[in-house]
Amino acid sequence: MKGKKENKENSELSAFDKLKDKQKLFVKYYIKHFAVAYKAYKEIHPNVDNNVAMVEASRLLRNPNIKAAIAEEYQKIYSEIQSDIEKSKTYQLIHALGNSDISDVVDLENGTLTVKDLKDIPIDALQTILAIEFTEKETAQGIDKNIKVRLQPKLQALELRAKIQKLISVSEDNKLEIIVKPAVWPQDILDKVKSEE
Repeated sequence: MKGKKENKENSELSAFDKLKDKQKLFVKYYIKHFAVAYKAYKEIHPNVDNNVAMVEASRLLRNPNIKAAIAEEYQKIYSEIQSDIEKSKTYQLIHALGNSDISDVVDLENGTLTVKDLKDIPIDALQTILAIEFTEKETAQGIDKNIKVRLQPKLQALELRAKIQKLISVSEDNKLEIIVKPAVWPQDILDKVKSEE
């Protein structure tokens, strides 16, 4: 009787929960390393040679329980990505990139470019920073200090936002077409405008 109860409880577990601890780690690292199996294996066994890691990782991937757990974990990730909250976060990030302005990140005073303190940079602007590079070069006049700030490409973000908003489409000959739609007024505003005429 006890064996049947344990089997029932075990069958209710997810594929991931049925794995041993090191197998669970392998699945997590496999997903973290974008399906590069030997890197996942090396996370658990860092002292193992790359060739051994490739062989052992390949062996693990042939295990049906591990394959099922990987599929299950990808399904969870995909479900989370498809939620309305995640879609909203993605749109907000695209919106922030499209509205990015270098003046949110740097100040130019008396010909000197300085990066603002991180606490003074708006959160949306922080997400747009691709790189900040400081360089120093010794010259005859002393040390020349340079700063280079690069933001994420704005044009791509604007194009994505326009596609999401259905403001542009791609024609059959791969040309972008801009679609201008008239503003839609809420009915109560239209009624108020009509009554004032």
